[in-house]
Amino acid sequence: MRLLQHPAGNYVEVNHINWNKLGIYEGTYHTYDLMIAKDQGYQIKCIKGMEWGKAYLFNGFIDKLFEMKANSTGPIRNIAKIALNGGGY
Repeated sequence: MRLLQHPAGNYVEVNHINWNKLGIYEGTYHTYDLMIAKDQGYQIKCIKGMEWGKAYLFNGFIDKLFEMKANSTGPIRNIAKIALNGGGY
């Protein structure tokens, strides 16, 4: 992300938004980051965006884990169960 040239000085390369610093920021942000910034009172102007289509990326992986859990015993079953449960978080 890049702090654009601003009357206060030249732009500076940054890796994150310093919420306590005024300025004009340009970068790539996720929707959640923009929602937080808006809640913090920042004005947001979207220059361009990307919308991802719906896809079932992990269906094959989940099906394989479910099969392993159903057909295995011992440690393999437990590992498959933990993976299906998101690691217990």
